[in-house]
Amino acid sequence: MKHFIIEYLYWTGFYRLVNLAISTLVYAIFLKRLTKLPVIIGAVPGFIVANIFPFTITVPFFYLAKAFNFLFTFNVKTKRDRKLENKEVKIKVSEDAFKFSTETEDIIMNNPYRGTYIQGGAGSGKSVSIIYPILKQATQKNFSGLLYDFKSPELSSFTIQQVLKNSTSVTPYFVDFKEARRSVRINPLNPSLMTKTAYAHEYSQTLLFNLSPNNIKNENYFMIDAKSVLTGIIWYLKKEYPQYCTLPHIIALVLYNDINTLLEKMADNIETKGLVASLSQAIKNNASKQVAGVVSTLQANLSKINTPDIFWILSGNDIDLDVNDPNNPKFICLGNESTLAQTYAPIISLIISVAAKQMNQPNKHKSIIVLDEAPTLYIPNFEQIPATARSNKVATVYGAQDFSQLVDRYQNDKAQVILSNMGNQFFGRTVNKNTATMITQMFGRADKKFQTRSKGDSFHDSEFFGRHINSSSENFSETIQERDRVKTTDIMNLEPGEFYGLIAEGNKKEILKSKFKVDREIEETDFEFELKVSEDDIQKNYVKIIEESASILHGTAMFQQSSSNDDDLIKF
Repeated sequence: MKHFIIEYLYWTGFYRLVNLAISTLVYAIFLKRLTKLPVIIGAVPGFIVANIFPFTITVPFFYLAKAFNFLFTFNVKTKRDRKLENKEVKIKVSEDAFKFSTETEDIIMNNPYRGTYIQGGAGSGKSVSIIYPILKQATQKNFSGLLYDFKSPELSSFTIQQVLKNSTSVTPYFVDFKEARRSVRINPLNPSLMTKTAYAHEYSQTLLFNLSPNNIKNENYFMIDAKSVLTGIIWYLKKEYPQYCTLPHIIALVLYNDINTLLEKMADNIETKGLVASLSQAIKNNASKQVAGVVSTLQANLSKINTPDIFWILSGNDIDLDVNDPNNPKFICLGNESTLAQTYAPIISLIISVAAKQMNQPNKHKSIIVLDEAPTLYIPNFEQIPATARSNKVATVYGAQDFSQLVDRYQNDKAQVILSNMGNQFFGRTVNKNTATMITQMFGRADKKFQTRSKGDSFHDSEFFGRHINSSSENFSETIQERDRVKTTDIMNLEPGEFYGLIAEGNKKEILKSKFKVDREIEETDFEFELKVSEDDIQKNYVKIIEESASILHGTAMFQQSSSNDDDLIKF
C-alpha cells in the first residue's frame, strides 16, 4: 500500500490536485446526503477517503457519460424526426419530369401538368433558379409552348436558342412589343378562331379590363355598355369584313370615324344589332350623356393602344395561335417592355387568353405556358386553366414576386384558387410579413421536445457553522409543445437562390430551405435578332389601316381573303 501511495503522491501535480479536489467534493456531498453532515465538516473525512481510494475520480466521469448519453439520444431523435418529415420517396421518373439541382440533392417534379407556382421578390433568384431550368428542359423534351417575357428579350433569346438546339419538330417565334421591327405579326382576333360570340365577349373583357384595371373589382355601367359595343364591332368585322377583323382596324373604326355611322352599319347584321341595342336606343332617345359616357369610355381606353408598332404587329397573320397543333407545334415568345408594361400588357393578355383556349383541347401536342411576372397581366378565368388543362397535357408555370399581387389583380378568392390549383409551389424571399405567415401555415406545425432544469437548495442555521446549505435538489423535465415547422423569419431572411416548396408528385414532398444551383449555360444567352422591316414600313401600315377602316363605313371596302407570304415570315 505504501508503494501505491508513493506513486500516487508523485503523479503529475495538476492532475493530483484536480483529483483530490473533485474526489473530496464528491465524498463530502455523499456524506451530507447520507448523514446530513455539513459540507465543510464532511470535506475532512472526504479528503482522507479520497487519498485512500484515488479511483473516486471515476465518479464525476459517470455523470459526464450520462449527460453525453442524453445529448446523443436527443440528437439522434431530432435527426430521425427530420428525416421522417422530409422523407425521400422512390418514384418512377416520367419522361416529362423536370429536375432541379440543389447543393445537397436533386429535386424531381414528376408531373409538371399539375401546375407550378414560383414566388420570390426582386433578387430572390426565381428566374435563374427555376424558370430558366424549366424552359431548358421543356425544349429538350420537345414541348410546344407560350412564354411571357416581361423583360424582353432575356427569356426569349434563351428559349429560342434552346428550341433551335434541342427540338426537331417545334418552331420558335418571337412576338416582340419592345422592338416591333424584329417581331413576327399575329392576329389574336383571327376569324377562324372565333366560332361563337362568347369568344368575342371574353376577348373584349380581357382587353378593357387590362386597359382599365379598376373595373375588374367594380365594373360601372359605361364599361359594361362599352364592352358590349366592342364585342359587337369584333363580331361585325368577322361576319362582314373578315379580312379587316383585327384589333388595329377596330381601334381605327372607333377613334377615327363617326360612331353613329358605325352603329347604323352594324344594325344591318342581325347578330351585332342586338349587341349594340342599348347604345342605339340611347341615341334614339337623345340620351346624350349616356351615349357620351359609353363612347368616351371606349375611345379613352382604346386610345392607349393606338400606336404604329401595335398596329404593325397585330395586323398581320404570319402565325396562328394554335400553339400545340400536332402538325405544326410552335413555341411563341411574347416580349413586353418593362418600362411600358401597362401599355402592352392588355395586348399580351389578349393573345394569351386566345392561345390558352386553343391549347386547352384534347389530342394536342404537349405544351407549356410560362408566365414570368404574371400579375402584370389580367387573364379572365385563368384560375380554371391549371385545373382543367392538366388532362390535355398543358403545363402551367406562374411566376410572381408576391401573393399580394395576385390579390390585387384577381381579388382574394380567385387568387386563392389560382394558388390552390398549382400542385408544385416554390417560395423564395419575401419582405411581406403577411405572405411569409401564409407560407409558414402551409408547412403546418409539429411537436417539438423541450427540456427544463430546476434546482433548489434548503438551508440550515447552525450556531457553530452559521447558515449553510443543508440539501440540494435538481430536477429535469421534458415537455412536448407544438411549434411552426417554418418560421416567418426563415422566409424573410432567405438568400438568393434559396427556396422552400411543395411538390405534388416527386421524389420529395417538401423543400426545406434548399439552395438551387445555377446552370452556367443560362449566363450565355446572347442572340442576334434580325430586323425585317423599317420604321417607315411600320408608319405606312398605320396610315393604311386607318384608311381601310374608313372604307368600311363608306361602302368602298371589298371582301378579300387575307393570306400571308411565307417569304415574309421571320425565321430563325
